[in-house]
Amino acid sequence: MDKKLTIKTFICISDVDYELLLIRFLKLMLQRHAKDDVHLQLLITNKPIIRWFVTQIKKHNKTFLEKYKRHKNLPNVVLHGHYRAYILKKAIQFYPSALISGVRYNGNSKFLCN
Repeated sequence: MDKKLTIKTFICISDVDYELLLIRFLKLMLQRHAKDDVHLQLLITNKPIIRWFVTQIKKHNKTFLEKYKRHKNLPNVVLHGHYRAYILKKAIQFYPSALISGVRYNGNSKFLCN
């Protein structure tokens, strides 16, 4: 695979749009496990969860590029759609349950980390 090929160039997305997309994926993944909005904020800003998420995204990006590189002639909007569906499916299937359960929230905007 071409070393210069990145997911952003492959699906023709800007740096800003890509970052926003990843934030949405992270939020969607964690929303399913948050007790409320405050708990969701605690999960989204948890550094171990973010590190886990970034590592997983890098791994899934590599797999996506290997799987879809033969389809590089598809329209960008189609590739973008396939990427969103692929990553969203992975984010929902695999989540850091141990890290999520390690962020304790008592419902009073206070939390304890194990």
